[in-house]
Amino acid sequence: MNASEQIRHALARNRDVTAISSTIRPSVLSYDDALPAIVYQVIHTDPATSLQGDTGNLDRVRVQIDCYAHAYGEAYALAAAVRSALQKPVPLKVAPQTSDDLAHASFIGSHADYNDTTDTHRWVLEFYIWQRPEH
Repeated sequence: MNASEQIRHALARNRDVTAISSTIRPSVLSYDDALPAIVYQVIHTDPATSLQGDTGNLDRVRVQIDCYAHAYGEAYALAAAVRSALQKPVPLKVAPQTSDDLAHASFIGSHADYNDTTDTHRWVLEFYIWQRPEH
C-alpha cells in the first residue's frame, strides 16, 4: 500500500474525520465537491538514510493534506480530526505493503489561509510517512 493509499484508508475509516467530511480526494477538489472536504497529495519522496548511506528498504514520503470549509472553525475541527487520525499510535509496520495500518506518520506542521474568491478557509497539514519503496 503506497503513501496515498495509506492516507486515504486511514482517513476514510476514521469516524471523527467522516463525521465532519465524507469528501476525501487526491490532488484537487472538483468544482462540485461538497465542503468540508479533504485533499491529500504526495509532495516528495526520498530514501531514508543512515550513517552508512541509503538504507534501501525505506522511503520518507512528505504528504500534504488540505482541509477545506466555509467556516474557519469547521476547517480547524476537520484538521484536528485528520491530525488525530494519522497520529494514532500503531506499530511501525513497513512490511508487508498490504498492511491496513498506516506505517508511521510524523506531523511536520500546519498553517491556515483564506481564499476570498471562493469564500473558503483551508488548513494545510504536513506529515512524513515512512514506507517500503515501490519497485
